[in-house]
Amino acid sequence: MQYMIRGLVCLSRERISQHGQILAPEKVKSGQVSLRSAKIVQSEQIAALDPLSGLVAQRLPKRVRDNTLLGNRLDLLVRSAQDGQTVGIPIGPDTSLVLAEILMQACDKELINAIPGLRGHRYIDDCELGFRSRTEADEAFHRLESILAKYELALNPRKTKVIDLPAPLDSTWVAQLRRHPLDSAKARSQLTELIDYFTLAFYLADIHSSQPVLQYAVARVSGIKIDPSNWNIFCTLLLNCAVPEPACLPYVLQTLIRRVNDGEPCPHAALEQALCTIITEHARLDHTSEVAWSLWACLALRIQIDSASATALVECDNSFVALLTLHANDIGLIPGGIVSTLWSSYMTAEALYDENWLLAYEANIKGWLPSVHGADHVNSDPRFSFLKSAGVSFYDLAAAAPPATAPVPEPRVPSMSPTGITQY
Repeated sequence: MQYMIRGLVCLSRERISQHGQILAPEKVKSGQVSLRSAKIVQSEQIAALDPLSGLVAQRLPKRVRDNTLLGNRLDLLVRSAQDGQTVGIPIGPDTSLVLAEILMQACDKELINAIPGLRGHRYIDDCELGFRSRTEADEAFHRLESILAKYELALNPRKTKVIDLPAPLDSTWVAQLRRHPLDSAKARSQLTELIDYFTLAFYLADIHSSQPVLQYAVARVSGIKIDPSNWNIFCTLLLNCAVPEPACLPYVLQTLIRRVNDGEPCPHAALEQALCTIITEHARLDHTSEVAWSLWACLALRIQIDSASATALVECDNSFVALLTLHANDIGLIPGGIVSTLWSSYMTAEALYDENWLLAYEANIKGWLPSVHGADHVNSDPRFSFLKSAGVSFYDLAAAAPPATAPVPEPRVPSMSPTGITQY
């Protein structure tokens, strides 16, 4: 029997340099034993990588802070873009792909040298290594752990396992959802198909709680033609995915907005209930991504925000949430209005130079919050007053809340492949 180790590398923000060299990230392997969804979690430090030769160097005997070393210069740039963080690489920027590849090459080379004849492949943070026997796979697994330990990295035990080959090419839940029919031309038959489909999706999501079951389920129905008589129940089913799993919300909004732009009525009441529920629950937990998506949907679709949500929002210490909330209040989407002592306290010249600078600047130029000490704190600062006088703004009112006569912009979300894998 053959075996494969299949895994995923976590690149969330590895440390680039402590001794002035480039450091390595997390890693996986595959073969006839499979590390399914293996994930390497960073510790604090990593062995040095010579950035010029691309070879893993020996640890330096003492810390070198000289900026003639590329690693030190990259570390400074990355930290400057991350509020001084020293661990990991930023998520999102294309430059992180380059940094990740540099780091992964170091792990690749050491693993290849340690296991002659190693077979496998890596694509960015996905890697698979194949072996002829379970013994070879287990030895490789421990060898990988040893290599990672030298870089002060570790495999995440929850995300790593060895599997026998042949292994299923698809997740079972993907196959089940993909096989479910959604092509009925009759309204009543389509209603039955939709209810059965989402019932299955909710069941599978409960069983496979760590998998993007509901995102895939929503993405699969995004392009089907819905009979007008089934529109309301279709909206309800979609929103029933978003409330328990807010990661679905961008997919749900994309599907609904696309159809609203095509002439379907906006389900205001159902959206208000769902979005306010998400806001209330997640604002108190400081889940700002979920809250920001919900607020944007309220702005874009002109959904009212209830008093319970407003109360939770004003305690959320996040500039993006604050600006979205202030905008919603400004256009009358919060009937009771808001008062945030927290956000008002950031309207100072000092706040223009800390993590609240966006709120301190934008809330001033939009006229949403007054300066704390009376005098305009933006006008009194030579740098930010220059931006203000030049009409520079980082918050686009029209993008957040397009005119009622204009199409609502669809959220840009990662696509879900037929195998249920998120593709960017």
